[in-house]
Amino acid sequence: MPLTTSAPDEDRLRQASVALALEGVATRVVTAMGRAGLRTILLKGPALADWLYPDGERRYSDVDLLIRLRQWDAAEAVLEGLGFQHVAIDVLPHDRPHHARTWLAPRGAAVDLHHSLVGVGASSETVWDLLAAQTDRLDLGDSQIEIPSVPGRAIVVALHAAQHGVGGEGPLEDLRRVLDRLSLGEWRAVRQLAEQLEAMPALAAGLRLVPGGREVAAELELPETSSVETLLRSTSAPTMSLGFDWLSRTQGFRARARFVARKVAPQPAFMRAWTPLARRGRSGLAAAYLWRVVWLGFRAGPAYVAWRKAARAARRPQDNSSKSDVGQQRRG
Repeated sequence: MPLTTSAPDEDRLRQASVALALEGVATRVVTAMGRAGLRTILLKGPALADWLYPDGERRYSDVDLLIRLRQWDAAEAVLEGLGFQHVAIDVLPHDRPHHARTWLAPRGAAVDLHHSLVGVGASSETVWDLLAAQTDRLDLGDSQIEIPSVPGRAIVVALHAAQHGVGGEGPLEDLRRVLDRLSLGEWRAVRQLAEQLEAMPALAAGLRLVPGGREVAAELELPETSSVETLLRSTSAPTMSLGFDWLSRTQGFRARARFVARKVAPQPAFMRAWTPLARRGRSGLAAAYLWRVVWLGFRAGPAYVAWRKAARAARRPQDNSSKSDVGQQRRG
């Protein structure tokens, strides 16, 4: 009689296979970086799975590595040498800052190369100095890989939850498990690190997304106010609402006009990464630009409404009702 497996078993096997492949990618990249004299810190993926999911149920789809900003070009050269290709994003001189760049391996595995974290106000050099000052080691294959210390990992988890907001079930589950593991004394160390990283509003927003975190936030006396960007992210507002926020903070008519123009008509490399349609020759690229205008038009209204609500809410102390008000406009 042939052996059969249930759908849940097949899913677990598939996820285990993906995890093993990504662990191999992480080991290969970190080893290559080390040979080039570059120190890296593994932020998520296996670093969190080993810590929070002894049952092996933690799913992840990429490798997140922190590198010192001054070594950024050298690190990207290593990835190019390994056959990775950069995923194009359209970055303007006045565009909102990006904390990482994504590189894809020939077989599709992704490496997010970080110089900072979403929700952090401190400089990239400060982020590196603080997280690299105290690290732990993770045995991965035949290698030992640096990961953040416990406070560092807790910061990463809380900020990741704030970044993806109420719609990010994976990051929220990570946060629930961290709350189950850490004592209030350990959370005080997390608070101190967040203060040094200038990430207190994002830490507060992340913690307040789950019931146990609200009590910890109150015990730590975290701030009640938040920036518009943090509010938008933590409520899973439409992604375009972040563009409205950055546009509102851009100074000068010309700078704003350039910002809007490049969002409506990005560079061809971005368009090819954005939609497969743009990869079908010149006619496909032209059609993709037309589709982008339609796509933006459908999303602009809800995004603008969400941004206006967040802008008003950011001017007053936050409570659950104001967050849910903003959160009614979800990602499209």
